[in-house]
Amino acid sequence: DFILVTEPTFARIEMKPETKERFLHDSFAQKKAAELGGVQGEKADKKKQKMLADWNAKAAEKDYKKRKTTLTFFEDLGIDAIIPDEGHRYKNLEAVKSVRGKGKPKFLSGSAESKRSHDMYQKAALVREKTGGEGIYFLTATPAKNSPLEIYNIIQQINPGVWTRRNVHTTDDFVERYCQIDEQAVINFAGKGKKGDDDDGVDGEVHDGEGDVSVT
Repeated sequence: DFILVTEPTFARIEMKPETKERFLHDSFAQKKAAELGGVQGEKADKKKQKMLADWNAKAAEKDYKKRKTTLTFFEDLGIDAIIPDEGHRYKNLEAVKSVRGKGKPKFLSGSAESKRSHDMYQKAALVREKTGGEGIYFLTATPAKNSPLEIYNIIQQINPGVWTRRNVHTTDDFVERYCQIDEQAVINFAGKGKKGDDDDGVDGEVHDGEGDVSVT
């Protein structure tokens, strides 16, 4: 069967609280473990608790709080594929936090995070879980219009394994590996200059031999 729904209707379909909680903590573990680096023991536990509190707070902000309660949850519909038109509307999934310990590069667009993208990511993850990593197909004529981050986030929605196989777990990892960051003087309105990291976009191709990612 094929079900055609509008974007607002799709967003109003609830997921079970326990599913959302599970995906939240799975995502936290995958995305944040690398940030601990070699930190261990009590210091690592404190850092992890703080990171988890921050993660939960941000996830709560992205949730659709004004949804109407539904009798049927997304998990009960038996969906094994999602094919959204205008798939680029789900590209604001994750923003850059810091690159090389210097914060977010200036002039790096596409750094917003949206409830729409967060909701799609959870539903897409559930479908991929059921189908062995398949079933997500985005239709769009503009997959990466404004920022190299859009490349990372669109592929993250469809098949995050593309990045994890390359040991790329966050947007910070992506920018560090695939984007050219230059230090330039930035002139403010007062005419004073300050050096900062400037993102010049994708450096060459996002391609490293495996053949399933190639974006110039």
